[in-house]
Amino acid sequence: MLFHDGRALVADFGIALARTHGEDRTRMTKSGVSLGTPEYMSPEQAAGHHNLDRRTDVYALGVVLYEMLTGEPPFTGATAQAVFARVMADEPRPLLLQRKTVPPHVDAAVARALEKLPADRWQGAAEFAEALSNAGASTWAQRRRALSGWRRSVLPWAASAALLLALGWAGLWRGRGTPSSAGPMRFSVELEAGVQPSFTPIVRLSPDGRQLFVTAMVDRREEVVRRRFDELRMEVIAGAGQGDQGTGNSRPFVSPDGQWIAYAKQGKLRKVRVEGGPAVDLAVADWAGGSWGRNGRIVYTRAYNTGLWIVSEGGGDDRMLTAPDTAAGELGHWWPQILPDGEHVVFTAYRTPLERATIEVLSISSGKREVLVTGGVFGFYVPSGHLLYAAGETIRGVPFDVNRLAVTGPAVPVLDSVAMNPTDGAAAFDVSENGTLAYLPVSSYVTETDMVMVDRRGHEPARCQPGIAITTRASPRTAAAYRSTSGRPTPWGTSGCSRWGARAAYA
Repeated sequence: MLFHDGRALVADFGIALARTHGEDRTRMTKSGVSLGTPEYMSPEQAAGHHNLDRRTDVYALGVVLYEMLTGEPPFTGATAQAVFARVMADEPRPLLLQRKTVPPHVDAAVARALEKLPADRWQGAAEFAEALSNAGASTWAQRRRALSGWRRSVLPWAASAALLLALGWAGLWRGRGTPSSAGPMRFSVELEAGVQPSFTPIVRLSPDGRQLFVTAMVDRREEVVRRRFDELRMEVIAGAGQGDQGTGNSRPFVSPDGQWIAYAKQGKLRKVRVEGGPAVDLAVADWAGGSWGRNGRIVYTRAYNTGLWIVSEGGGDDRMLTAPDTAAGELGHWWPQILPDGEHVVFTAYRTPLERATIEVLSISSGKREVLVTGGVFGFYVPSGHLLYAAGETIRGVPFDVNRLAVTGPAVPVLDSVAMNPTDGAAAFDVSENGTLAYLPVSSYVTETDMVMVDRRGHEPARCQPGIAITTRASPRTAAAYRSTSGRPTPWGTSGCSRWGARAAYA
């Protein structure tokens, strides 16, 4: 650390606290917030992640070198929150724009050290030092310039702590030249006592980004809970969950005006006002997962093994749009999203293993389908002109021309460690029309518990290695379960297992 009087202090990055200037704003000890000096903290530290490694130190070293060359850290602000917002959302101003005497390879090396994603940084101090001494290194600088516009456009907040949801900033699309009417915002929404994410973790935002909806277990019942960002507490939306009487998973989605929630319950696709009131039946459905267009049409999945259906927001006659091609291995057509023209739909053609699943675009009028992405699920178009999708626990993105309905560039990793249920491809993230992003980190979704096989004498004949439990089968002589690693179901058997075990979404 460099103090104002020129003194240098060597300290553990991320826990060092400036004790002279700005004492109040640098001390953030409340629950869910990392302790440290915000200007020197990496994005993952600002997000509250606990699995830090030497790449975090590389980031802090890059900050110190940046400050030594320019006189100030790359990101500053009047409050710790303002600094964190810039750390997560902004790109550092290139050194060459501030000091023309800085060698280009030093500018490139420092820029790489300050990358948002740890995987994009130098993997250790030795590698960083070698780059600083290599005047001919320019490959990373060229690559970084090629990706800089994309990074500014779609890199979401990585803010998360134990059992919380993280939201992005209102100006997510600033890299495309559209200024935000509000400054960057960052919220960490901690789930309250007695509330845990459901097995199918659905996260929804209202189009204006002011309301968050989550499927959660509330006192061991599945409900849809809402959090308005001008209020401090979550509230259960009456009737929208499964409670003790529903069947299946509600898989809710939000109306364009943010006033209604649509969901499946007791074999019906229903809608209910978020402020409360009687539920209105719209169509037959015990699966749901859908999209509510601004033209008053709803596209949804009727059942696990069906295609897409369409119905008016007022109910009435529904119509089948697609049917799974079982000969091609399609299990169902899930997670539709109506595109802005109201005529085309992005959806997932689900197959196993997930590497065979495809994200496709459908014309409602003609029924024509085109494959956009192979090896992904939960496709989601965002106004920046990109298509986000889940590949395991990683959210990837590709440039997408919504007018030509075509992918126009390669996929880029956007966000890691996002909760995803591999049995139905539900990824726990959403992006509102104003650029706010919310997601549930996998650390908040998967918790450890034991699944034990016990014989009639009370003995435990076998246990297996931990994994995500999907289903179990039993017979008088054998038993098996299925675990999931990177989205691929794998059978467990009692033979050769020294221990049964499982990870479950909730205890």
